Amino acid sequence: MRITNDELETLKSISLTNDVKLRKVKRDYKKNKKKYKLDINDYRKCNYINLSEDVKDDFLTKDKYNKLIRYLNNDSYSKALENKNMFYQLFDKYIGRNYIDLRISSFNEFKKFVENKNSVIAKRIVTCDGEGINRIIVKGNNNLKSTYKYLLKNKQFIIEEELSQANILNKINPYTLNVVRFTTLLKDGRVYIIGSSLITNNGDEDIITSNNIVMDLDEKGNIIGNGVSKDGKVYTKHPRTKVKFAGQVIPNMKRAMKIVSIASRQVPEVRFIGWDIAIEEHKVVLIGCNTKPNYGYHQDYLLGNMTNPGLYHSIKAILGKEIDNIENNK
Repeated sequence: MRITNDELETLKSISLTNDVKLRKVKRDYKKNKKKYKLDINDYRKCNYINLSEDVKDDFLTKDKYNKLIRYLNNDSYSKALENKNMFYQLFDKYIGRNYIDLRISSFNEFKKFVENKNSVIAKRIVTCDGEGINRIIVKGNNNLKSTYKYLLKNKQFIIEEELSQANILNKINPYTLNVVRFTTLLKDGRVYIIGSSLITNNGDEDIITSNNIVMDLDEKGNIIGNGVSKDGKVYTKHPRTKVKFAGQVIPNMKRAMKIVSIASRQVPEVRFIGWDIAIEEHKVVLIGCNTKPNYGYHQDYLLGNMTNPGLYHSIKAILGKEIDNIENNK
């Protein structure tokens, strides 16, 4: 079994962190990859190098995740939900901001929309991990026509108002719109929230992207433990603002959980969803959803004091007998 360069770099890090010889880590990774059908991210985040055999199957891994998505989420309905325009229409009550679609809006309509605004957010119809999302400065822009043409050419058709955020989120990172991610699972009309996270970035960018720092949240909005980046770097405070993560409390969690519970029932053909929520000081706003949610957010041992490690154990408990159909689904 060939180990790629990316895998090797992660294995080297695991070797150093755990003071285990690299050849032993390689051997252990290959064994677990074959037995549990996991990938290098699963191996690192779930800390397989230190797990006992009796708990390894409790973690959600790539193979199990793909089977869950195929069984729980109807592909056609998933594509509809990922479409920004259709999403905004379906959940109009919870969007909380005005927007226009440049495919059906003239330049004059665009000009009127951005009038008296400092900036707006431009998005593609379908995005992934923040790709194709930008903040566009419009105040003082003397060449809006060129901006309009550029957005059309770049297929950033959705133009929307910027949102504010709760004071504590501005304190943690005022340079971006920090979001709360809820991962939900629908079973027999009941919505289970199987994970909640606060997602920020390192402060170098004004949009949440793949360059994220993720923290675990409890149901009351308390940040539990550390922040962790995609490459496994641990933060106890924001690298730019120096605000400590642990102990901070995100407001309006009860309202946010109510909204995602309502939204999760709207399209029962898609049962496993990641919801992104903007938390304002006195309200919450639905940003978007991901029908292939990042399960790694909820079982990274580097977070510390996780509220729900071993995500697959929790999912099996919710799905009951359905899990047999999923596991037998090729």
